[in-house]
Amino acid sequence: MKISILGLGLIGASIAASLKAINADVTITGYDRNEQATISALTQGHIDQAATSIAEAIADADMVILAVFVEAIMDILTEIGPLLKPGAVVLDVGSTKAQIIEAMNLLPEGVQAVGGHPMTGRLTQGVDTASEKLFQGRIFALCPTHHTSVDTKNQVTDFVESLGAKPLWLDAYQHDEYVAMVSHLSRLLPIAVMSAASQKDDLIWQLAAGSFREMTRMASEPLGFWRDVFATNPAGISTNLRDVANQLEQFAQLIEAGDIDAIAAHSQQAEDIWQRLYGNSSQAASQPGEQDA
Repeated sequence: MKISILGLGLIGASIAASLKAINADVTITGYDRNEQATISALTQGHIDQAATSIAEAIADADMVILAVFVEAIMDILTEIGPLLKPGAVVLDVGSTKAQIIEAMNLLPEGVQAVGGHPMTGRLTQGVDTASEKLFQGRIFALCPTHHTSVDTKNQVTDFVESLGAKPLWLDAYQHDEYVAMVSHLSRLLPIAVMSAASQKDDLIWQLAAGSFREMTRMASEPLGFWRDVFATNPAGISTNLRDVANQLEQFAQLIEAGDIDAIAAHSQQAEDIWQRLYGNSSQAASQPGEQDA
């Protein structure tokens, strides 16, 4: 099987490393617009062949994996459509899905396509941080397109499981709504808290200690690929921001009314949910430098 990986950052290179670790019967061709990333992936043994262009990389490929930023994925889909061989499967790993699925639906007949999103990551995104274990035990969201046959669904499910991940099939719009809440807001809420604090007198910064530092840590990171995330999931993110704002307003009213018992009930419910999700899990605390989108 010939696999082409376009984009050799953390996710793309880790997919390649995972396939190599299980001795998969595949030949991997890699391409990154950063030539040094491609060379590094080849030198480290993540890929078998280095391509110097997208067209060269996908020539005669059975599967093409798009591991670049979301808006770049949509540009590449437009470019590669006429170049893909009949029966080729296109899988992306972008952080939002609805707009990508719409672009995949425009691919030529005879080409298969699935939208994907591995729920894992790290703050550092380069090829040198790639890990064959990045996907172990992690959810890998998969969204069907107009070009997803039953055979393709089975093939992609098997492929994701071979990486050690857990495939989860769902609608692209549902994905974007839910991932906005459990992932995308984690990048915006620290900015909101920091922005609100900055409206007060500078004396406030002398009082800011460990709790504030931890709560706003993500605000210290460059926006980077999150720009694409925010630009391509406006409905999901805005809906969930308003949901959280409504919840905060409810808390404000309860505090004003002195109804601490109600606050305690919300706290207990949140604790119960957290414990159910993470209490006995290896994911209870993020590893240093870990970040998903």
